[in-house]
Amino acid sequence: MTRGRVVLAVSTICFGCAAPPRSEPAEPTPAVAAPALASAAPRPHAPVDAPAVPPERLPIEFVPVAAVATVGAVPQLEVQAPERGKPIGLAQAASYQVRLKASSWSDALSVVMLLDDYPPRVFSDPRKPIPLAQLWPDHRELEPGLHRLFAAVQLPDGTTLEGAPTAAGAPFAYLPFWVGSDDAGDPADALREASELGVILLTPRGTFNGNAAADQVLLDYQVVGLAPGAAPPAVRVEVIVERQTYVAELGVSDVRRIVGLPSGDHMVRVSLLEADGQPSNARYASATRVITVNRDAPVE
Repeated sequence: MTRGRVVLAVSTICFGCAAPPRSEPAEPTPAVAAPALASAAPRPHAPVDAPAVPPERLPIEFVPVAAVATVGAVPQLEVQAPERGKPIGLAQAASYQVRLKASSWSDALSVVMLLDDYPPRVFSDPRKPIPLAQLWPDHRELEPGLHRLFAAVQLPDGTTLEGAPTAAGAPFAYLPFWVGSDDAGDPADALREASELGVILLTPRGTFNGNAAADQVLLDYQVVGLAPGAAPPAVRVEVIVERQTYVAELGVSDVRRIVGLPSGDHMVRVSLLEADGQPSNARYASATRVITVNRDAPVE
């Protein structure tokens, strides 16, 4: 019995059970395509500034000014004080008196004086002492060291009298002088350098109000230190207006009126030229000044 149960059990296991169904292979999961990456947007270009357009050229002109004829002897100027080569004490500078010698003088004339690069001053009678302190601004003090004094005969139209220096003198005078002690530098070297070829810018100066004044800007300068018999240098004039430079090349005695300046602040520069046409490197071979034009200003 034991064996039959075993056989029965074995028979049940072998024959009574159907074969398990064959499992079908799982259908492959369809591959899902990865979403296409969006194409990168083109990098925006940095904005490119349009090339700067230079300002329009203005109708600025350098108009010749006819020389005024003088009657009789040509007035001559000479600086008598300060004395050449004699320094002025710093404590005495504020009260010092400039003295000029004026020959063949006329009451219709005046004298224009300039100290260093300070604005020029005009005096009616050069035969009277002129306080040195009137030649520099009130808010400034005269510093020790080298200073340059220039005086010229001014005609009624505002121009200065032209004339080359002669044995009898000249219608202008130029004197470098020293203030204070030698501690401020070497007087001999400084005075020698200041006596070399240079240029003094007399006009324009100040402010020009109204259209009439703005179209009559006088340009006048004087070359100093020219050795006797030496060829006079050419003078380059530059007027800088609204980032534009207007240039003229003139002679040592030329006088011009600058016509067509707009309102605003403008720089005027005069420079001596070497024989090759390049600006001189000498210390006092150029002078610069800023002027103001106000065409809209009321004029009394």
